[in-house]
Amino acid sequence: MKREAKTKKNKYFLQIIVLYVYLFGFFIIFVTKRKTRG
Repeated sequence: MKREAKTKKNKYFLQIIVLYVYLFGFFIIFVTKRKTRG
């Protein structure tokens, strides 16, 4: 039971990391596009 809860928590943590990385990548693309335009 304890082990199962731990893996569930890790999965949730990984989802948050992926979401943040995705948002960060999108932000970088947005900033670079603005820089190249003017």
